[in-house]
Amino acid sequence: MSPTKNTTVRGVRIKDEVLERLGERAKKRRWSVNHCINFAIEGGRMDCKFESCSAPICPLDEQSMKKSIWYPDEDICHKRLGLQWIKIQKRIAKRAKNKDRYFTRKDFDVTRVQSPRGHNPDTFRDTDI
Repeated sequence: MSPTKNTTVRGVRIKDEVLERLGERAKKRRWSVNHCINFAIEGGRMDCKFESCSAPICPLDEQSMKKSIWYPDEDICHKRLGLQWIKIQKRIAKRAKNKDRYFTRKDFDVTRVQSPRGHNPDTFRDTDI
């Protein structure tokens, strides 16, 4: 399929897990993956301010995914990729009673969040990350 008069072909890197999720959404709506991506961009779902973002854990930054810590009163990535761990992070932000305890990316790999406790910053260990 060639580009139409008012479009431009661009090479973009998209993680496999994101592309699979887009493919599933496109299939449910009977759209092409390109149509789904264009819909997301036009709807503002993919306009991430990566360079100026204040979220300590970002799916676009591999270092932050591995080594960052997050406190419940800090920002959460606003890039709407539908990642399950970002949904868990938002639940933790709502339900955490003690905002002085930190969480790592590994802490978001749960299915339920009832009363999140986090890690004590006074007893920080590299193995927590």
